[in-house]
Amino acid sequence: MKNESSAFKEYILLVHLPLNYGPDQAKEVREQWNKLTDKWKADGTYVTSFVYPNDGYLVKGPQKAITKGGIVSDNFRLVSNLILKATSYEAALENCPVLQQGGTIEVREIQPRLTTTEVGKELPKPRQ
Repeated sequence: MKNESSAFKEYILLVHLPLNYGPDQAKEVREQWNKLTDKWKADGTYVTSFVYPNDGYLVKGPQKAITKGGIVSDNFRLVSNLILKATSYEAALENCPVLQQGGTIEVREIQPRLTTTEVGKELPKPRQ
């Protein structure tokens, strides 16, 4: 019998919102987001999420030139991400929330990296 959890993959939802989006707009939608994440937690879809309340830093090129800020594209900036479990891209897209405040959600499948203990582990030798 196939392990049910192996059918699930993890997907990251990168939330990009307009540059003028701030704490007042976040307060207006907070209750909706809380209800949605509670639903995801109840059905086992939710893994984790992060909010980026401040600008970060950009490190560019081999010289490691450092500037304060973030990447802005089409007047949108990355403000948060969510990691959800789903069986397929279609299921992950179906779980995508509606952004009443405008914006874009980028959905990508996450490919877990091997841990250092997994990398060094030898495969079992076949029986002779």
